[in-house]
Amino acid sequence: MPVYLSVDVVYLLGSEEVYIRKLKSTNPDKLLDGKHWFKEGQITRWTDTGFTASYQLVKTDKAIALRDKFGTNIELHETQVKTKPIGSNLDRYADLPNVLGE
Repeated sequence: MPVYLSVDVVYLLGSEEVYIRKLKSTNPDKLLDGKHWFKEGQITRWTDTGFTASYQLVKTDKAIALRDKFGTNIELHETQVKTKPIGSNLDRYADLPNVLGE
């Protein structure tokens, strides 16, 4: 099962990290600890269910495009999320489908 770092969610939704962190505190009934996200030390990791729930709440162009294309069910193949345990490297998204056609 793929797991996303907050930086992954930020990039995939075209959002900002502070907004993604705020989603958890402002929507505790929709983003449940242990189901949608979990902490490993200081690192927040998002499950597929959590990523789907988060893009339903975000109003960026990328999030809207994901909702339009996938509705409420998105399943990225595990090879499409190449998160390393620490760090951020945008080339890990090279094989993701480009939903905005950029």
